Amino acid sequence: IRKIVSSFENIHLRFYNVEKIIKGWKPYLRGHVTILTYFRFIAPYILNDFDKAVYLDGDTIVLSDIGKLYETELGDNYLGAVKDAAAAGIYSDGRNTTVVNSFNNILKLTHPENYFQAGVLLVNLKKFREDFTLDELMKICEKGPWYFVDQDVLNYLCQNKVYFIDMSWNVESYASLEIPLKFAPDE
Repeated sequence: IRKIVSSFENIHLRFYNVEKIIKGWKPYLRGHVTILTYFRFIAPYILNDFDKAVYLDGDTIVLSDIGKLYETELGDNYLGAVKDAAAAGIYSDGRNTTVVNSFNNILKLTHPENYFQAGVLLVNLKKFREDFTLDELMKICEKGPWYFVDQDVLNYLCQNKVYFIDMSWNVESYASLEIPLKFAPDE
């Protein structure tokens, strides 16, 4: 990775050992999810010299200049994110009562159709630091039960403080989700 990055002037690679921060932390886990997925909540406090950052899941393929996403103005919002059409469809379909209950009673979403994906995010690090301490975020992550785990935590925290970016920034394969997608909102 260092060799690849060294050929670009505008890319810098840093490693940070989070061991001290996460010692004793027990965020809510479910299924295949490990504590690693929660590391995005630590970012505002590690990258404290930065006001904004792009977060990408490890399985993301970028086919465009990511700087264009970074240049997006977030205003007073916590995040720039893409709506999750599949999750909205599952909710609207209503047959998965666990998701319906989660959206209504745990996340308390006033607009379930605005549930967003967490694989590609433009994060307002400064706003997170202003409104939440690291300890507060860690305690919320421990709370659960979060159906879509860390993504639920972000939707819970950032509700009504999200700038929705174009869906082309987070395209997923929905081949197995034909039925939920037919119930998804048009936008």
